[in-house]
Amino acid sequence: NAFDERWTLCTEHMAVNSFAVRYADVVFLVDGSQNMGASGFQQIRNFIFRIVSQLDVSVDKFRIGLGQFGAKARTEFLLNTYQNIPEMINYIRSGRSFAFRGGQALRTGSAIDYLLRIFFTESAGSRKKEGVPQIAIIITSASSQDDVIVPARALRNHGVKVISIGVRNSELTEMKKIAFLPNFPFVFQISAFSALVQLSDRISTAMKTIVRNEFLHRELKAPEVCQSASVADIVFLVDESGSIGTVNFQLIRSFLYNFIDILEVSPDYVHIGLAQYSNSPVAEFYLNRYQNKSDVLDHIQSMTYRGGGRNTETALNFVRQTYFTDRSGSRARIGIPQLLIVITSGESEDKMGKAAATLRRSGVIMFALGIQNANETELRHIASYPSRSYISKIDDYIQLSAIERNFQKKVCSEIGKQTAVVSERTAILEQGCIETEEADIFFLIDGSGSIQPDNFQDMKMFMKEVAKTFRIGANKVRIGVVQFGSAPQTEFDMTQYSTNTELEMAMNQIVQIGGGTETGRALTYMKTLFSEAAKTRSYGVRRFLIIITDGQSEDSVEIPAEELRQEGIVNYAIGAGEADPAELLLIGGFQEKVFYVTSLDFLIDLKNSIVREICSVEACSKLDTVDIIFLIDGSGSINVEDFAKMKMFMNSIVNKTSIGADKVQVGAIQFGSYPRPEFQLNTHSTKPDLQQAIYNIQQLGGGTQTGRALTFTADYFDGARGGRPNIAQYLIVITDGEAQDEVLAPAKALRDKGITVFAIGVFNANNTQLLEIGGSPDKVHYVENFDDLDDPEKQIFWEICSVPNDCARTDVGDIVFVIDGSGSIQQRDFESMKRFMVALVNNSDVAPDKVRFGAVVYGTTPVVQFQLNQYKTKSDVREAIYGMQREGGSTFTALALKEAKGLLTTEEGGPRSDRVAQFLIVITDGKATDSVNVPDTSKDIRDEGINIFAVGVAEANEEELQTIVGPTGNYFYVQNFETLKSITGDISKVISDIVFLVDGSESIEAEDFRQMKAFMKKIVNAFEIAPNKVQIGLAQFSTLFRKEFFLKDFSERTSLIAEIEGIVQMNQGSNIGFALTNVNSLFTREAGSRKADGVPQFLLLITDGRSNDEVVAPANALRDENINIFALGIGKADINQLLQITASQDTKYFVETSKNIEKITPRIVRKICKDMPSKGMCQTLCDIVLHKRRYANAHCCCCM
Repeated sequence: NAFDERWTLCTEHMAVNSFAVRYADVVFLVDGSQNMGASGFQQIRNFIFRIVSQLDVSVDKFRIGLGQFGAKARTEFLLNTYQNIPEMINYIRSGRSFAFRGGQALRTGSAIDYLLRIFFTESAGSRKKEGVPQIAIIITSASSQDDVIVPARALRNHGVKVISIGVRNSELTEMKKIAFLPNFPFVFQISAFSALVQLSDRISTAMKTIVRNEFLHRELKAPEVCQSASVADIVFLVDESGSIGTVNFQLIRSFLYNFIDILEVSPDYVHIGLAQYSNSPVAEFYLNRYQNKSDVLDHIQSMTYRGGGRNTETALNFVRQTYFTDRSGSRARIGIPQLLIVITSGESEDKMGKAAATLRRSGVIMFALGIQNANETELRHIASYPSRSYISKIDDYIQLSAIERNFQKKVCSEIGKQTAVVSERTAILEQGCIETEEADIFFLIDGSGSIQPDNFQDMKMFMKEVAKTFRIGANKVRIGVVQFGSAPQTEFDMTQYSTNTELEMAMNQIVQIGGGTETGRALTYMKTLFSEAAKTRSYGVRRFLIIITDGQSEDSVEIPAEELRQEGIVNYAIGAGEADPAELLLIGGFQEKVFYVTSLDFLIDLKNSIVREICSVEACSKLDTVDIIFLIDGSGSINVEDFAKMKMFMNSIVNKTSIGADKVQVGAIQFGSYPRPEFQLNTHSTKPDLQQAIYNIQQLGGGTQTGRALTFTADYFDGARGGRPNIAQYLIVITDGEAQDEVLAPAKALRDKGITVFAIGVFNANNTQLLEIGGSPDKVHYVENFDDLDDPEKQIFWEICSVPNDCARTDVGDIVFVIDGSGSIQQRDFESMKRFMVALVNNSDVAPDKVRFGAVVYGTTPVVQFQLNQYKTKSDVREAIYGMQREGGSTFTALALKEAKGLLTTEEGGPRSDRVAQFLIVITDGKATDSVNVPDTSKDIRDEGINIFAVGVAEANEEELQTIVGPTGNYFYVQNFETLKSITGDISKVISDIVFLVDGSESIEAEDFRQMKAFMKKIVNAFEIAPNKVQIGLAQFSTLFRKEFFLKDFSERTSLIAEIEGIVQMNQGSNIGFALTNVNSLFTREAGSRKADGVPQFLLLITDGRSNDEVVAPANALRDENINIFALGIGKADINQLLQITASQDTKYFVETSKNIEKITPRIVRKICKDMPSKGMCQTLCDIVLHKRRYANAHCCCCM
């Protein structure tokens, strides 16, 4: 009808102007009970009349609704009932139409629920989906006879701003519970009806203020996450087909304009490209066309609409071939994230094929925004994995403005994840999987005729990436591959290849066999293969089968899959395309072992999840003693269902841990306007009690005082509140909104106490605040809603399990532990010594031809626990250590050393023909009873070429420790047994040229500069310094550049370290680009560089801020000279600029403060070692080199 046509036209007009006019949907809900009284009700009529008269009411401006309630609520008129003000005013002023109902009952809570269900809906005229503010004015005269808290919270969660007005006997406390916020301009209470006249003006002003502030907030404030997402190549592919129409095309232009306007478009930061498509695609502009934002926005405003058909597949191919290329300005080659945003409004007229998958394979992250008739299957076909994170769907173009902010946050969050988080979490994954050294893994891959060639390559790529995570070898992780179609075919078994290189070559050569899909037959075949593989090991290891298929099996899978599980084989079922989810569950057996993707190119996205599952048993076996506190947001903005999901999140982590007073402790604190402790760390020592306590938590409500809660929480990690400050402690914060107070200082105070803080924000959370809470991007997790908490739960638990280990691996050696088990050693201390030994075993490559271990426990007499050749696997050595018992008696250390020497020098498991390095590791807590014999015995052992390390605890005599180890100084002293685990390191010989480029600008505090020098010295200590080994150069910069010393200047460590210690900070500004240009002079032959001889060249930049000059060109010039650039950012360093400098996620590092540099040092050393050729085997087990300056004469093994 005419009204509907006018309604639609006006709505479109309003949206086209992109909120140029500031209006709202307003509903009055009036108390009509006898408490109000007939005369009072007449005053309310006049009050509403005065307010409405001051508003510009029409279908495309202010819309008004009216309801009355007492025992029940009733509709007077809806938001779409009246299209002009005269008719509406007639109704309001009419005692017959808007009649006083009376009655004793007053059920305000029920009426609020009615308001939400009936009035604030699209069918009633609500324009919420169009982004129009929603306002309710609730007028009451007495306390409600039912609960108002839950329905009022639901109304707020729906986005309705509630103004609560109380007259007569109204209760202020209840009014505040109803209101959007418990203060002005949302709460008004008057005692006399005569005051309503004056109040009407105030209410009108308050409404207009609310509306104006909401629109200003939307327009002027870009999402916080977009303020840091400043480096990316973003291409828009926009549907301009004939079904869209001119008006809707203007809405798309407005959406694009507003989206791009919040980004930092410039030559070195965000680049924008745009193409439109209908029957055929049209290039509007490429990534390298415009260098500044204003030019991009001008072009968008001038875009023309052409109409036509909709060939999405053709358009995707066009973008792939012409936009994401070096020629068109793509910076993928230097590590800049590549994004494609596809906006489409209907089903494609050409068949969707390989274009989207090909784009994803090339590293393009793909978002799909579907409007009106967009096909959801096609959107999933386009979007990256998981599709729920990369798809947005709306019913009409006028909703574009309503989703604008959330879509911006979604895209910017992804950019931030790519630039600052992905490489960090990959490193954590690799760190955790170091513990998984012994396993048998078979891949069972579908090679049937339904698999396309590209998808078969996807499977091979997936297998290669999984294999790269592990150390491959006959006594390590072994991998085999079976392909199946109508029948299974062994490509290679587990014993065939013993190196990663051989495996990769073999996988590359696999040829697809075609045929049917007989998965059941293939599973039966695998049982025999696993059985045969087990015979080739002398001990049992964990066994895994990873099945990949794209279709339903032609035979039954249930029985053969179950038989494999009965044999202890863990099945992972990965399905794609037409695979049957029910069948996958039969294969996997458990939902967590089943994975489904729409396309096999998503396999690479599953890699981390699969690997994390495989490695979790070993990695999390170390999780014996930690403190974890959950700090959960219980404010009024969170609904009941979402609060329950937070409790499920907590329970999920609890279920994976060993709860106990001497194991994992868990506490919980809830916060709203104030914090409330639910239970302390030491309250519950059993898992059932803890789970019940979590179940019993009741939501607090109120505001969001996150900073206050963080301050409150700090004390709960202390001993007085059940905490254990000497062990690892974690705080997990979950919130869905912006904190109403300051969070930076209290969060930093927690981190300064050594507490690791994780921040989880649901999409309305403030990104800047989350980063302030977590301290670094890798500790921040964004989710769009509470249903997505599963992913951060798994990642956070994995990070807790995978605490970085500072010691790399010992490759070859014979090691004998000499352990004090005398009467002075308490049982708990003896257990600490055993944990220390196990930690060293875990960091060694245990095998008959690699590292072997023996052990002697002594008191009055020494007792051999096991010989060097007695145990051949790491698990057997660990089991033997855990079975050791104290001997008691006195401390006859010299006698024990003599016995231990026998293990290394006799033929019973002693020397090997290759004369590998030999070690004795002595651990004692007191002076030797036979101290007179210690000097000669120790010297005799050292004269045999045996290296002695001594660890003294508590009452141990340091002079005696020095005597035992001799001139090497390889002794360590700790005050108690719990700190034994802190002393691990490793040694190797490698060759390279390393230049430090250190920021000496005025923003660097003196203490931070000292920490930078300490970091450089630790890096130096990690390598053997010599003209034919590692050379070090150093330059400092601020506004200027200063060479401190060349690569050729120092040929040994001591004088090099002294020179580093003596450098003086320059101060002034920070011109990193200028410094990068000048540092090339240190990589010349004249400066000592061996680049021409093929020696790897490394530049390690250390900075705390953003450069005042351009960095991209000078960094590119260094890379063109084959110089590997590493960048360590501290504090306010610009992560995006670090990425521009390194052109690699893997060589960019960030720490919150200079004090945290120590934590990241081993990662940097390992990465440098990984990128250079090793020139020798690791020579000794572990040293304190990365932690104790006085042992600077040792070397660090970083060869992996």
